[in-house]
Amino acid sequence: GCIFAIKASFSPVDSLSALKLMDAGLPKETMISLSAFLIPLQILLPLLVTKYSNTQFPLNTFVVGIWPRILGVLLCTLFVFYTYNQETLTTGYYIVGLLIQILYSLAGTMMFVSFMMYNARISDAKMGGTYMTLLNTFSNLSGTIPQTLSLYLVDRVTVSSCSGVSGDPPSCYMDKETCSAAGGQCQTDLDGFYILVTMGTLLALFWQWKLSKVFLRLQSRPLESWHVSKSSNCD
Repeated sequence: GCIFAIKASFSPVDSLSALKLMDAGLPKETMISLSAFLIPLQILLPLLVTKYSNTQFPLNTFVVGIWPRILGVLLCTLFVFYTYNQETLTTGYYIVGLLIQILYSLAGTMMFVSFMMYNARISDAKMGGTYMTLLNTFSNLSGTIPQTLSLYLVDRVTVSSCSGVSGDPPSCYMDKETCSAAGGQCQTDLDGFYILVTMGTLLALFWQWKLSKVFLRLQSRPLESWHVSKSSNCD
């Protein structure tokens, strides 16, 4: 539950930010080119984070990484907003975007590696890789399900209005064709992306305030409590 909640808080930016940048006019080829600069960093960051996560309490690094990731979410949201309202993109724009991506990748790597270290620490060696695979499966589902929900919800929470139609304009909610058929055009009053990001940020702050204490207590439990106990045979 804790890991699902914190991953859900970042899922709007994880799943929608690239789509919003392309919708705002940023070429897909440019985004791919900028991502190429991050490849060396993505190789080195896990090595660096592992050095500080390979301790008895790896989840401490996980919780610390949430703060720069929240900052990355806010900066990324402002970056998307700026892209929508800017006609000419300068070199400085791309440099800022790359720096935001570096910050967000660093925070995400801190959380991912430290949680994997924790899973490896509590896994029952008697079960081989099965236990570790099960833990990673739950962790991955906690990330993919919220991202799918974000993609599903973004258009449904977007506030739009039909302009250019005399009289009572038709609704644009999930039905832009009706407005177009009446000779109007649907205009976005409030993008659902910003609504989902705001809700996710509030959830992340609440998680840090309340749920992080519960989450950190997990690593204080004895390792034997995570292991599979042998059932006694009855004669």
